[in-house]
Amino acid sequence: MAKRSPAITELVVEGVAVPPFIRPPGCPKTLLLAAAGERGLDVNGTFIKYTVHGFYLEESAVELLAAGKWKGKTADQLTASNDFYIDIVKGPFEKLSRVTLLQPLTGPQFSTKVAENCTAIWRRNGTDVEAQRGVLAEFHEIFKSEMLLPNSVLFFAYHPSGTLEIVISENGAVPETGKVIKSRALSEALLDSIIGEHGVSPMLKRCLALRMSQLMNES
Repeated sequence: MAKRSPAITELVVEGVAVPPFIRPPGCPKTLLLAAAGERGLDVNGTFIKYTVHGFYLEESAVELLAAGKWKGKTADQLTASNDFYIDIVKGPFEKLSRVTLLQPLTGPQFSTKVAENCTAIWRRNGTDVEAQRGVLAEFHEIFKSEMLLPNSVLFFAYHPSGTLEIVISENGAVPETGKVIKSRALSEALLDSIIGEHGVSPMLKRCLALRMSQLMNES
C-alpha cells in the first residue's frame, strides 16, 4: 500500500517542512504527499522565490493512474508527458495544494496572478472566459482583505465533485471546512496552472514524476 511506501516522506524545500500526510478541508480522507517544490518569478533580472508548494493525492490515485498507461514509465517519461499531468488534474480523486509563503504578498496580488494564469489556460483550451467572470469574482473576494505574510499557508482542496475549497492559515493548521467555490472549470484550471504544461514550479512537476513513478511501480 502507498501509505507504507518509503517514498512517502516529509520533504523540506527552502527551509519549509512539507508533511508526508494531510487531511484536506471538507474531506475525511488522509492524502499522501506526492511532490513539493518552490515557485519563483524573475523580477528585474533577479529570480525571487515566493512560495513553496506541496501537492497531495489520495491513495487510490496511485492505483488508478497505474492501472492506465502510466505504470512502468520512468520519471523522465512522465515528466515529458503533459497527458500524465492532465490525467492527474482531471482524475476522480481528492487532491490538495499546500502553499507556504516565502515573501509577503497582498491577497489581491496573489488572486490577480492566479486569475491571470487560469484565464490563460481557459483561452488555450477554448473555454468561454467571459462565462467565468463570476467565478473569478468569488475567488478575488476570498483574498481581497488578506495580507499574506511569510510562513502563511494556503490550502486548495480539489474535490472530485468539481468544487474548490480554500483555507488561509497563519499557523499551518487545516480546519474541517474552508470557503467553497463550486466551479470545476476554476478547480481544474488552478491545478493545471501548477502542474500542467505551463506549470509554475518545474521542481514540483519533476518531483511529482519521480514519486509517482516509484509509487506506481510499487503498486
